[in-house]
Amino acid sequence: PLTRAPPPPRTNTAIAPTGLQLVRWYVPLDPATRRDGIARLIELKLATRVESPLASNGITLLRVKTVQLKDVVHELGSSLAARRTTLGQTNAFSDLATVALSQGTAVMTGGRPELSDETRLRLAVRGWCFPTVEGACARIELLLGETALRLTSVTIDPSEVRERTRELIDGRMTLELASDESLIVLETPLVLAAADADDGPVALPPPSRASLLLHGAPFAERALVLVIEPSFADILPQASQRLPAPSP
Repeated sequence: PLTRAPPPPRTNTAIAPTGLQLVRWYVPLDPATRRDGIARLIELKLATRVESPLASNGITLLRVKTVQLKDVVHELGSSLAARRTTLGQTNAFSDLATVALSQGTAVMTGGRPELSDETRLRLAVRGWCFPTVEGACARIELLLGETALRLTSVTIDPSEVRERTRELIDGRMTLELASDESLIVLETPLVLAAADADDGPVALPPPSRASLLLHGAPFAERALVLVIEPSFADILPQASQRLPAPSP
């Protein structure tokens, strides 16, 4: 008698679209926890520090393997929650974090304090994935800028209109990620040295721009860590579609 062939194995059709995925972690606010976690990640070769001009604004970038993200967040103190957003492929910048600053807010920039205007501080990203000879990679561009919240003058001459949004000094970074890599964006933790009892209380320095952007929102005792994870669903071929290796 004829027998019915078994059905093909079920596959997961819920594949993320090609482009960037953003994951938000909320790790302990204690700077020593994050400082020690970053040091362990580098020592254990779970992360590589990315040299970046954004460092002068208090931003640390880490390159990690996507399959090791659970180990990475564990070393940073574990996350209260994880929220995923699809950014996709776009030439336009998408905000990662924003914060409004009042006139005269003290901000530490490049090792010295500055006073801000009444402005909205923005950290944004854009990027896209593309095929390469080796498989695929993603191009990531980060932008730190500010948008004026109040016009300082009015003019009817279009040539004299000043742009309300501007890129900050050392506010741009571009890099590429391999198909198995993700980018971690977090504040460079500032841990003050313990003072002697005779020295009196320690004066805290002004916060960095990264601290203003990534502290306490929406959880008061948590710091925001951003994970930029590329997805190559429509670029990398399936295993069954790959050509066989040439015979020797």
